[in-house]
Parts: sequence; structure tokens; C-alpha cells
Amino acid sequence: MNPSVNPSVGSSVSALTLTQLAQRTADQLSRQLEQPATVRCVINRGKLMVLVEYGDGQPARSAEIFEQTEMLIRQQLTESGLPDEASDLMADSDELVIQLYLKQAGAGQPKDMHRFSWQLSEGFEAVFGEKSLADAEANTFEPAFPDTLANDADASWEDIGDTGTNIAFDPDDSLNGGFTDETIAYSEAEEDTEVMPGAPGYYGAREPDDIPDSAYGDALHPPAESEAPELTSSELEAEADALWGGALEAEPASDDAPEVAAVDQADVASGTPNRRQFELPVASRSLAIGVLATVVVGGLGYFITRPCTFGRCDRIAKAQALGEAARLELSNNPPPQTVLDMRSQLKTAVNQLRPIPPWSAHRDEAQALLAIYQSEVDDLDSVIAAQQEATQAAEASQSPPHPIEHWQSVADEWRAAIAQLETISTDSTIHDEIVAPKLTEYRNNLKTIEGRIAAEQAADNSVNQALQSALLATKLAEKATSLEAWETALRSWENAVRQLRQIPQGTLAYGEAQKLLPKYDTELGKVRTRTRQERVANQFYNEAVRYASEARRYETDNQWTLALLNWRDALTQAKGIPQGTARSSEAQTLVKTYESSLADAQENLRLAMRFQKASNSFNSVCGSALQYCTYSMKNGNVRVNIASGYDNLVELSITPPTQRPAPNANQQMVYQANNMLERITNIGKQTQLPIELYDNQGGFIARYKPDLDGYVKR
Repeated sequence: MNPSVNPSVGSSVSALTLTQLAQRTADQLSRQLEQPATVRCVINRGKLMVLVEYGDGQPARSAEIFEQTEMLIRQQLTESGLPDEASDLMADSDELVIQLYLKQAGAGQPKDMHRFSWQLSEGFEAVFGEKSLADAEANTFEPAFPDTLANDADASWEDIGDTGTNIAFDPDDSLNGGFTDETIAYSEAEEDTEVMPGAPGYYGAREPDDIPDSAYGDALHPPAESEAPELTSSELEAEADALWGGALEAEPASDDAPEVAAVDQADVASGTPNRRQFELPVASRSLAIGVLATVVVGGLGYFITRPCTFGRCDRIAKAQALGEAARLELSNNPPPQTVLDMRSQLKTAVNQLRPIPPWSAHRDEAQALLAIYQSEVDDLDSVIAAQQEATQAAEASQSPPHPIEHWQSVADEWRAAIAQLETISTDSTIHDEIVAPKLTEYRNNLKTIEGRIAAEQAADNSVNQALQSALLATKLAEKATSLEAWETALRSWENAVRQLRQIPQGTLAYGEAQKLLPKYDTELGKVRTRTRQERVANQFYNEAVRYASEARRYETDNQWTLALLNWRDALTQAKGIPQGTARSSEAQTLVKTYESSLADAQENLRLAMRFQKASNSFNSVCGSALQYCTYSMKNGNVRVNIASGYDNLVELSITPPTQRPAPNANQQMVYQANNMLERITNIGKQTQLPIELYDNQGGFIARYKPDLDGYVKR
């Protein structure tokens, strides 16, 4: 307890109460505003909260009211010291945070808010011109309040004092006739600069479908920390409810309280107070001495009331008990909520040790414990931050499939969670029980997500390849003029369909693949049918060509029966080539050629059969002992080669008499030659075979034509 005193000349020290502070401020503010003003004060959540309510008349600007109220409060605190109810707030700090709320009578909620702070060191510096002991040790204490509100980006600010700031209230916020606990909580939330996992706005994790269950799935809601040990006192809450609800009335000033100027009750009742200007107290010697005494006594009180300054130090024992209990809870694979609770407990231990001043005999022991507990708090902060990243990653993994960019973001969150845990030393007391298992779990989850990314990338590649293959297949089918081109188009369509069918379910590309597959299957069926027709056409064409080749070979050997059969087969194959295929135009040419060749083969077969019947006759003509000639069947013609000596005589016999020279041979050879020529002519007439005559050297002599019944030499 740091009692605030008000030394005055010729009087004893007396304590200021909240009721007196409110009454004095209201009296002087009513004079300055020239209209009634009501002031209520309460200590709540580690700060002094002041509600100023003015009458129904036209008020001054909010900034002016706040400036005047702040000046009056500062003056009273400097002259009279802290209210007795606020003395506990200065046990760990020389700073008192004060929040002013402005409200018009009859309104359901405050209009504006203004915040400033008052310090004991202000008195030291004002009187002695130097910093107080509290300022000298300021760096050893943890500030109880942030410098700015957390949501200052959303507020409208107007500077109105030395350290104060204004924030406009949302007129849609509902307040029941004044300030309620919800209003106070709202203002507290605005000032909170450390949003811990588990606080409002932080949610528990849900596991992705393919990630193992983990311990971070439950919602985290750590208890709110407080720098004020008596924050949750039921008496304090009842007092706050009574104040903001208007039930707490200003109590009469005590008999030993300093006399303050009275408010003209008639003026207050009528709403038209006298127009009297407020004047600051005149600086006099006695007042200066009083202020000086206040500062000196206050500084001395600050020095001797620091924790653990004299005697034993209960704070160290309390901190050790909290620390050991927290370590015990953290040593048995704790759930996330326990981690948050123990972090808060260790933070409380830190707050127990931090205010112990340098002049305390327990300072060294406290600092050693403080370093240990603060390190453990830092480690737990890293664990909690990792849990927050893990929770976000797990929630983002729900309801797959997702684009690759989304999975990459989830992987980054898992990496961030892992990185948070990797900052914790392996020597940490929580490493084996908390950090190591979570690192294994988070790394496995990251591996799973990286597998998702790989699957999505592979699926995307398959879709792209399928699209490219389908485009190529379409172009090839449009320009295909051969079996090879159609087979290439078929392979492209088959590849496109195969790429789509191998895309696994659960990927984003799977849905797109299912939309493309019916169309691709239809196109694949068309190209497969056409390719099959082209294969059949190509097979018929090749068979036709092969049979024709065999027919020609048989013709060379004068095997006209076999030649005829092969020409028939060749023609059948050529006619079997399907219309509309790449071979159909060639098939028409083959059919015409093969029909002609088949007709020739049929004729040659008839001639060959006639030649076979006339074979004995040719043997008789050509002779056996003395051969006059030889004969053979060649390309449907009978070829007779006449022996030397007789060939010239035969040629002379065929030559017209007017062109015939005298024969140069004996009469017997002439007779034999003419007889041979006559018999050959008779065979030609009987068999209707064309007969070609050649000399001994193979030179052409003449051809017998049955239709002319004679020989021609051309």
C-alpha cells in the first residue's frame, strides 16, 4: 500500500477518497461550464475511470470539457495525493492510468472517451527539477498499459491534452443508462496490445481429412491476464456496476476532508448557474511548501513501499510455487489449454518478481528466477504461436480439393509453425515433452500437404498434356490422307484420354477431367473406327497387289490357269477396299487394271489350251530326226523358230511373187520349206492360233493371223 498524503501548513495529513475527488471535480467543472455537471469515479481493471455527465443545455466542445476535467484531476492528485482506493494501483508502478467518459444527461451511452496518465514522478520533477527514484528504475518494470489503443486505425482521434487522446463511440452501441461491464470490457479490448492464442478471435483447429489427429484441434481460450491483483474482486465489480448504472451517489465529504467550494444549489436546480469563472489557486509560499512536502513524502513512501524492501520476500516464494506447479503440469504431455494456462501462470510468476527493486536484498535471487521464468514464458509463447499457425493450417486444409496456391499457403503455415518450434532450444524444460512431439507431428503434416501439392501439380500437368494431345489429334484427323496419319491421330486421342483417367480423386483437376472425358471418349471412338477402316482398306490393297504380282509371275511361266486365279483374287481384294478411305481412290485404278489383266489371262488360257491340242501337229511338222523348226507358246502366241537354210526359203514363199528373188537352193529344200509352211498355216486355221515365224537368229519373219487367214510382216 502506498498511502497518498496531503501535507498542508498547520494541518495533519489526510487521505483523498474517490467520492471527494468526484465531488470536488463536479463542483469546479460546473462553475467552468456554467451548467450542472455530475462526476462519478470508480477503480476498475487497473485504472481510474471517471464519468462526466453534463446537463441538457448546449455543452462545450468535448475537447474543452476533457481538458478542464484533466486539469482539475491532475491538480487534486498533485495537491492531495492518490485517492485511498487507488493506492494499491501504485504498488508496482508510479503511473496511474485515468480514462474519462463524457455523457449527456438522458443519453443512453457515452459520447466520447479521453485517456491520460498521472505519475508520482511528475511531482518530483516539478519541485526538484530531476527524475524520481521511480523513473530511475523505470526500465525494470513492465508497463501496465500500452501507449496506444490496439484499434487506433479505426478510431477518430483528437489531441486535447498533454498525454490524453479521444476516441469517438459508435452511436449504435447499446448501454443501459450509462456504462456497464460490457462497455468497460469493450474499452479494455481496445487497449489490449497482446492478442494471445485462445483470446477472442482465436479459434481451435479442425484436422484435414488426411492429416492424423493432433492435439491442437480444441479451441483455445486462455484466461485474461491482469496486472492488478484485485481485478476480479466481487466488491470492485459491484462498485463498478453501481457507478455506471447510476445507483452509487456521491457520499458526503468527511469532516477531516479539506473544504471545497460549494455549488450554488439554486443554480444547479434551475439549470442557470451564475457565470463565475474558475480561477487557478494563487501560488503562495504556504502552498509551495505544501506541494514540496507532498512530493517528498510521496517519494519516500514510494521507496519504502516497494516490494521486498524490508524483511522476508513472500513474492519469491509465491513465484517459485507458481513456477514449480507450471513445470509439473507441462512435464506430462499437456493439452493446448494447459499450455496456455501454464503460460499465464508463469507470466504471473514473472509479474511477482519484476517489481522487486534494486535496493532489495532479494534482488539477485529474484532476477535469477525472473530470467528462468521469462525464458520459459518466451518458449511457451513460441509454442502457442506454433499452435496458432497449426490451427490455421488445419482449418485451411478442410473441404478439399483446393488450388495449388492454397495448398502452398497451407504448407507455408505448417513451415511457420515448425520454425516457431525450432527456435526453442533443445535444453528447454518443455522441449522433450511438448516441442519434440509437436515437431514430429507438424513435419508429418507438412509432408502430407507437400504430397497434396505434388498431386495437384501432377494432375494439372495431366490436364494440360491431355488438352495438347487432343488438339494435335484433331488437327491430324482433319488432314489425314493415309493409314499412318490416322494411327498417329488415334495415339494422340488415346494419350489424351489416358492422361485424364489417371488424375486421382481429391484433386482440383479431377472435376475438370470428368467434364472432358465424355467428349474425348466420343472423339476417340470416331477416330478408332476410322483407323480400323483404314487398316482394313490397307490390308485389302496390299493383298490385291500381292495377288497381281503372283499372276504376272505365272504369266511369265505360261501358267495361265494359275495366273487367271490370282488375277481373280487380286480383283476381289481391290473391290473390297472401303469407300471413303485413303485407299479408295487407288482401289478404283486397281480394279480397272486387274479386270483387263483378268480378261487377258482368260484369253491366254484359251489359247494355251488350243496350243496344247495342236502340240502333236507341230511335232509332226518340225520333225524329229531332221528338225526343220522348233515351237513354243509365248505371251498367248505360238512361236516357231525355223532352222537355218529353210528360214530364207520360208521368207521367200511369204514374199509376193513380184518382190521375190530367185531361190538359192536345190528343189528338194524348196519343196520341204513350202510343205512346212503349208502345214503350219493349216494348224493355224484349225486351232485359230496366232503363229509367229522367226529365223534361225531369232529375227521376225511374219505372223499368221487366223482372222486374215494369212501372214503379215509387221
